[in-house]
Amino acid sequence: MSPPPAPNPIRDSLIARADALREGGAPAEARDLYRLVLDRHPGHGPALAGLGRILLGLGQPTAALESLGAAVAADPTRLDWLADLAVALAGARRPAEALSAAEGLPATAGALGFRADRLEELGRRDQAIALLDDALRRHPDEAELHRRQGVLLRRAGRAAQAIAPWRALVALRPGDAAAWSSLGAGLGESGLDEEAEKALRRAVALAADEPDWTYNLAHFLIERDRLEDALPLLDAAVARAPERAHYHTNLGVCRLGLGDIKGAIAAHRQALALDPDEPEARYDLAWALLLAGAWEEGWAAHEARWRMGRFTGRRAAGPAPTDWPMPLWDGQPLGPGRTLLLHAEQGFGDSLMMSRLIIPALARAGDAQGIIECPPSLVGLLAQSLGPALGPAVRVVAQAESPPAADAHLPLMSLPHRLGVDSETIPGPDRWLRAEPAPRPPSSPPRVGLVWAGDPGNRMDRLRSCPATALRPLFDRVKDAGLDIAWTGLQLGPPAADLPDLPAALAPGGDFAATARVVAALDLVIGVDTAVIHLAGGLGVETWVMLAYVPDYRWMMDRDDSPWYPSARLFRQSRRGDWRGVIAQVAAALTKRFG
Repeated sequence: MSPPPAPNPIRDSLIARADALREGGAPAEARDLYRLVLDRHPGHGPALAGLGRILLGLGQPTAALESLGAAVAADPTRLDWLADLAVALAGARRPAEALSAAEGLPATAGALGFRADRLEELGRRDQAIALLDDALRRHPDEAELHRRQGVLLRRAGRAAQAIAPWRALVALRPGDAAAWSSLGAGLGESGLDEEAEKALRRAVALAADEPDWTYNLAHFLIERDRLEDALPLLDAAVARAPERAHYHTNLGVCRLGLGDIKGAIAAHRQALALDPDEPEARYDLAWALLLAGAWEEGWAAHEARWRMGRFTGRRAAGPAPTDWPMPLWDGQPLGPGRTLLLHAEQGFGDSLMMSRLIIPALARAGDAQGIIECPPSLVGLLAQSLGPALGPAVRVVAQAESPPAADAHLPLMSLPHRLGVDSETIPGPDRWLRAEPAPRPPSSPPRVGLVWAGDPGNRMDRLRSCPATALRPLFDRVKDAGLDIAWTGLQLGPPAADLPDLPAALAPGGDFAATARVVAALDLVIGVDTAVIHLAGGLGVETWVMLAYVPDYRWMMDRDDSPWYPSARLFRQSRRGDWRGVIAQVAAALTKRFG
């Protein structure tokens, strides 16, 4: 620590003048005066601190460090200078040093919040949360501490615990729209939807001109499939902030769900015009294009999935297929002695559908060897289905932690793009899956398999699965018509218990080869969009698919047939959520088919 400077009227007058200019909004003039003092009095603490503050205010934290560091060295007792040094270190992206400096400050609300921010930057979130817990015990009425705590708890995936600080914040600042919106988000993530919606609407009422709060409410409604309520809110948000790409992305999602495919495409194109590198918008555009039958552009856009966090490909961790040590297959012949790896991704239904393209893909690869990698439960089915056509040059293997050695690879869902598949010319055989039908009694009545629910982990499941109670009119209609039908339950998982009287044909944990034997012995399969439906279609079994108003992209719109599955007939909702109407269509068709 340097001794305090001796009084100097001229120097002290210049410092006072510089301080006044700085506080009065004349930073350039103040900076020049501080530098004039330092030219004459090097190491003068107040001048160094003043210059550092000027540089901080000008957005130059790195430049401010030298002056502020020297000021603190000259007089470590000046905690205001130490605080400025901590801010400069944080601004220069030196969080560890900023944290160390701030630990020398009194435990004020501001200093504790600053330290928590630096801990978060350093990846020490649990310590930041614990520090904020202590800070709130000391300063329970400090709104910004509650805000910080709510943000960190939500980032940590502790939405339920984040509710308390957000509640405290809106109690301290009832007019804070941002706080109400954050409270609504936390409540919604915790399943408290009624209270969440009230909080989100309160935010909109407090700041109707701020589009973020309107957008947040719309997003909440979309996640709960209340698209009709969300659409006008999104339109309003987009009108107020047309430059925000993610607004257009969710507008596209909402329009798609309401059946406005052209409107969805337009919204996603606008999102990409604003942010061409946003993979979510491009992937959502792919869905809309594929639904509309624009497959060439749609399959190309579908490749954006590998730049999205929720698509990690074949494993829960590790690189996406685009980052594997072998190149992606470009669709050209590989030549003798080379090996092409084709590997499953996403769900079982996706793999079964895309397995149609394996034979034409390997034909395109020329004389190359082939490896088909898939989940263990698909190995037997694909081996017995593809083996006769492909011979010993191709083997089917179960997915392992590391991919098999190959010269090139491609995920199955990328085959349509590589092969140039369009809705009128899907290559490969119409019946590409093979199974020996399970024995059935001679002269038995028509055997009809039924599946009504998919994987609850699928984002589309709440739309595509049919409540078991909605199926009762189907059974009643068959009974009233005097039809003799042997129903067969193809449903697995908890939903199977919803129709306990339906004879179950599948054993939990069985593989798809065993399931295929059961399905191949049926006269008809009726169900929602599940792996069993894709299996039946690939086997060439007559298949009736019950679809949501806006189905998965592969079923497209406004048609009752499928280019993927010639044996399939599609029954569509005429309005959102109308399973009753679909069941009535199926019942009438069933009566005609077997009556």
